[in-house]
Amino acid sequence: MRTSAGYLFMNKTHYTNPPLSLHEQIDLLKKRGLQIPDNQNCLHHLSMVSFYRLSAYIRPFEVDHQTHCINPEISFDDVWSLYVFDRELRLLFLDAIERIEVAFRTSLVNVMAERYGAWWYLNADLFKSSWSQTNPRTNRSPNEEFIREVDVLCKQKTAESSIKDYFKKYGSPELPPCWMLFEYLSFGKCTSLFRFLKNRQDKIGISSLFKLHASVVESSIEALRYTRNLCAHHSRLWDRWFVVKPKQFKELQNANCRPGTLKEQIVLIELFHSVVSPSSSWKERLYNLFSQHITSNFPVEMMGFNQDWQEDQMWDSCL
Repeated sequence: MRTSAGYLFMNKTHYTNPPLSLHEQIDLLKKRGLQIPDNQNCLHHLSMVSFYRLSAYIRPFEVDHQTHCINPEISFDDVWSLYVFDRELRLLFLDAIERIEVAFRTSLVNVMAERYGAWWYLNADLFKSSWSQTNPRTNRSPNEEFIREVDVLCKQKTAESSIKDYFKKYGSPELPPCWMLFEYLSFGKCTSLFRFLKNRQDKIGISSLFKLHASVVESSIEALRYTRNLCAHHSRLWDRWFVVKPKQFKELQNANCRPGTLKEQIVLIELFHSVVSPSSSWKERLYNLFSQHITSNFPVEMMGFNQDWQEDQMWDSCL
């Protein structure tokens, strides 16, 4: 049977799990084998982080996913440590990806403006033919979608001083120059413009900032955009299989990264971040985060690392 959302399920049953009070949630965790030495501490955390959200951090410690029985050596402190690790990991990722995003946006604006002028983004001739082809699903081309979103963005941002001053002072062109407008464009819109650029030399010029091949930068930036959105929406990172993966290139292969793992994401971020912010202590902070939270009970292999993760060559500069 297909649902209204389009999903196909067979042999469906009726959902019967009742809502549980916080105390009942604690009792259920104890019944499943989780060691809870401090009920009040657990109660506090469950009042701040939902049982459903936290259950995703309990699952790796289960010995039976059907019965949800938990390894008897695991305590609530182990679960909470994993949760905190993942939260702080997201913050570190956001810190690095923000700098990469700003640098990419800057290179995109600088290279294209110097070559084609301040309103290059309006010149459809600079983009692949598919940029102007109508999408039957939306009845609009990517170009039309982009201009439509820019119009909406400019209306929303009229309270911002730079946009407000432009429309107050100038009657034409109708839209602001790229260096002003692109401060407010989403990362996704910037990566989309880059992807649709027709001239390979333009992509090479923009990518030269990162000292990587243009095709590598294109796939890597798209992967980082996906990861950034995961972080911004508080999604789990540590055990995720990243479906948007960068193109394989020498530096990733040399790091022995399994595609789709957290380790691959870390190596990718560090490659870009080391160019953008060479004096940053980002990797050292990441190493310290690992050291603080990874114990013998931590399922480190789910991140793409070996049990002796400290010996990985990626940490050489931290030791």
